[in-house]
Amino acid sequence: LAALLGENVSDDGHLTGVPAARGAAALDGDTATSWITPFGEPTGHRLTLSGSSTASTLSVTQPEGDFSPVTELDLTDADGTVSVSIVPTSPGVIQLPRAMSLDELTIEITGVDPRTTIDRRFGEPIVLPAAISEIVFDGASPGLAPVETITAECRSDLVELDGRRVLQEVRGRDR
Repeated sequence: LAALLGENVSDDGHLTGVPAARGAAALDGDTATSWITPFGEPTGHRLTLSGSSTASTLSVTQPEGDFSPVTELDLTDADGTVSVSIVPTSPGVIQLPRAMSLDELTIEITGVDPRTTIDRRFGEPIVLPAAISEIVFDGASPGLAPVETITAECRSDLVELDGRRVLQEVRGRDR
């Protein structure tokens, strides 16, 4: 659905049942929204940005609250991977060791300060999700332009039920 909405960001996991917690929230220029990983193991989750520039600096803003603070990210572009340490209590500008291409950049959470809660279903400790409010490159968010009107032909690549693709036509307006 992200492609249908014109988003250039995808994630491999976000908080179940909360569509607004998807990866695009970390790159939308709005610190009131956040990409929130699932409960259990926030490390290893990643988002992919398909941008059109390069960046030499990075800043990461994390929300306060019941989350496992992110302490390390891996940034991977066509030239390889760069690891970046994050100080959750002191969001500042981080100079990257080399310019990173935003053309196809993967951002992976590789370290957190794990915080736990009691899982209400099983009564056992579980690691809280990680959350990132905003990722900014070279002082600006890559910015996701909202799509105001959606008109699509009949499609079969959006929904699958019992292994069968469901044909549907999607139309809509923002607001």
